Amino acid sequence: MVHRSSLYCGAIIALLSLTLIGCAQQSASKGGGGGRGGRGSRGERGGGGQPVSVRTAPVQRISVQRSVDLSGTLVSPDQARVSSEVAGVVRDVLIEIGQEVTAGQELVRLDTTELNLALQRAESALRQTEAQLGITEGNPAPPDDQISAVRTAAAN
Repeated sequence: MVHRSSLYCGAIIALLSLTLIGCAQQSASKGGGGGRGGRGSRGERGGGGQPVSVRTAPVQRISVQRSVDLSGTLVSPDQARVSSEVAGVVRDVLIEIGQEVTAGQELVRLDTTELNLALQRAESALRQTEAQLGITEGNPAPPDDQISAVRTAAAN
């Protein structure tokens, strides 16, 4: 801050000295006489230019807001990759682009028709395999040597 204040003071001093030099040159070019090097003394009005009124103001500290208008594309430094645990058709998107989300938050809803059909196919294949193995609800799995598929595999 000290450096900035000294710059401001230096600029003000430079402007004042340029103004005084300009006034002195204007007075000398118009033939302003005087006993002290063509500038005239303080109370004299001898043939020179007209007096210049000077106003002074105290130095004030002000804040300046800097703004820049730009156009372009914004790229976020933080990005996340989103992947699905299962494949399916998206039925509903629950968030907007650019909206902040938390871990575990539901982003989309999938159409569950295909998933339910796949579940039914898997359950049917399980029941079929249990029937081949002779597994029933009250009856646990038989020993390996009594399962026909295991005996066939061992014979081969």
